Amino acid sequence: MRRGHPLVFDGAHAAAAAALAAGDAGARTYLAEHPELVDLVDCSDLGSAADVDTPADLPLLQDHGRDG
Repeated sequence: MRRGHPLVFDGAHAAAAAALAAGDAGARTYLAEHPELVDLVDCSDLGSAADVDTPADLPLLQDHGRDG
């Protein structure tokens, strides 16, 4: 199972996670320091693994959901 998106966490942790965020790592550092907060959910069959952070990244999803 590949770790990554989607990521959901309680808003009470947002400020602390943002304070540790650097570059494209997002909440990775915060969650590594607080493994008790992490519950892995297998979402591998639900969609694309593309990392879409900005409108410029949307073409990464261009073929997602199309058959063939």
